[in-house]
Formats: sequence, C-alpha cells, structure tokens
Amino acid sequence: MSGNEDNLITGGDLIAMGFEPAKWFGEALAEINDRQLSRSQAARVAQRFVDAIEKAEAERRAREIPLRETPGPFHINLTAETEEEQANRDAVEATFRELMRTPVLERGVVMPDACPAGPMGTIPVGGVVAARNAILPGAHSADICCSMTATILDDADPKEVLDALQAVAHFGSGGRSRHEEMPLPKYLQEMIAGNAMLNSGKIPGMARSHFGTSGDGFSYA
Repeated sequence: MSGNEDNLITGGDLIAMGFEPAKWFGEALAEINDRQLSRSQAARVAQRFVDAIEKAEAERRAREIPLRETPGPFHINLTAETEEEQANRDAVEATFRELMRTPVLERGVVMPDACPAGPMGTIPVGGVVAARNAILPGAHSADICCSMTATILDDADPKEVLDALQAVAHFGSGGRSRHEEMPLPKYLQEMIAGNAMLNSGKIPGMARSHFGTSGDGFSYA
C-alpha cells in the first residue's frame, strides 16, 4: 500500500515500527512521503538513517583519545599563607590535576594570581598549558592578554601609592565617560587611523573610552 496526501506516514508511525524519536525523523519522513513509500519501504529508509548515525558514532569513538590515568606534569607557583588561600590553592590544584589528564597537554603551570575556573571555563584563572597539535577553546578566557605584574616600592607609604593609583586607574564595566577619557598617544592614534580594521565604526571611540582602564569586560555602552 502506497502513501498519499490523505495517508502520509508520520513520526507516530515510525515510533510504532520500533524507532526511537530522533532529529532524523524530519528528513526521513520528507523522503518517505515525497516518494510515497509503503510502510515496509518506509521502515527500510528509517533503518538506513539509523545505520548511518550508528556508523558515524562508531567512527567518532574510534578517533577518541581517552583521558590519562594520571595527570601530566605541572607546577604551581602559588604559596598559601591563610586558610582561605589554602582553600583556594587546593581548589585550583584539584581542577588542574583533572585538566592535565587531557592527552594533548604536555605541561602546565599555575601562576600566583590563580583561582578556580568559573562555570564557563575548563582551566583555572592564572593557569597556562602547553598543547601539542590541538587547540582547547575552553582554555581561553574572555581576558585574553590579561596579565599580572609586581612592582617593588621599597618604603613607600602604601596609602599614598594606592591613592595615586586610584586617581588614574579605572575599574568596572562601560569604560570612562567621554569627558573622563585619557588622551590616546599620537602614535597610537596614527596606528588606528592607518588600520582598515580599526578605523571604522565604533572601534576608535571604544579605543578612546577603554584606554587606561582595567577590568572593563564587554560592556561598551
């Protein structure tokens, strides 16, 4: 018995034939009803989709490299002096040990500003890894080129230093207000003006409002 406009084969029919509901139903039903196939023919088409999916999954599993039983080598440049710092170090180390089971990672290091990875990350903040023949999207944070430096000020008064930094530094989303912008150096203005990717649209204004800021994130309003 062939199908027709009044007797199309549906997803319910495929389920009744023993097939589990899946995304391929739509494509299979389109082929089945376009060709006006019988139920037995429809079952063979559906089975072809199942076989193709199972074959692709088997090929994917064959390419999959299992995690290492033990972590690869890594070093932690982080000294804990309080209970809170020790808890932070323990959490960072636990995350890093699991991360270094990844077979493409050869070495790793944890920097002094480390803290556990957030829900969107697979590597602790302050962590660095070396991978061979692989790119790990989860190991790149939003703060690419974020860095940490240390300056020794000898016997300077901490309050004076912090007050001086507070007077010129800016933290938080949104950049500086237009009347609070720090002027861009002439050489930087010329570099932006001469770059076709940077000298159009809102980019020059964003560069001005974010120059001399820290931790502004993605809010450009």
